[in-house]
Amino acid sequence: VHFEKKPTIVLDNGSGGNANLQVGSVTSTDAETVVDFGSNVQVNIVPTAGYVVDTVTFTADGQTRNAELAADKDIRYATLDNVTHNTTVAVTYKPKPVVTVDSGANGTVTISATKDFTEGAISSGSYVDFDSDVEVEVSPVKGYVIETVTVNGDNASLTEIANSDNKSFTVY
Repeated sequence: VHFEKKPTIVLDNGSGGNANLQVGSVTSTDAETVVDFGSNVQVNIVPTAGYVVDTVTFTADGQTRNAELAADKDIRYATLDNVTHNTTVAVTYKPKPVVTVDSGANGTVTISATKDFTEGAISSGSYVDFDSDVEVEVSPVKGYVIETVTVNGDNASLTEIANSDNKSFTVY
């Protein structure tokens, strides 16, 4: 009599989110999950707020390949078909860009951008979605004008807001 060990899926989930394995109707968050030969495994990946999935790789039998990801907003799905070898699923995350504004004294700054797929006002120190336009309106208090605005150390090109001392700009 000879017994063969079933394949094991090792889930190496980096920091910045949660991942689980789904085999049929069974969901596992275990670091190691034993599956039947020929199983199809779905990897469900949910980044924590302020993060996105960076990479998902499958390593089996000495070969590593990038997973093809399907998406539903920030949630990602990858499928590992017909498992016949021990496989490591490695998930990495990266932080979303953070917008920090120092408005200084004698004025206010209003920021709007896309955060978690919703356009709207954000506060300084908030993360935004990748490829989001960041719109900033600078408003001096009465008796002051805007002298300079810098973005990442460079002077920003400002747009006058009609009938006001306020100015706005967009960071792309």
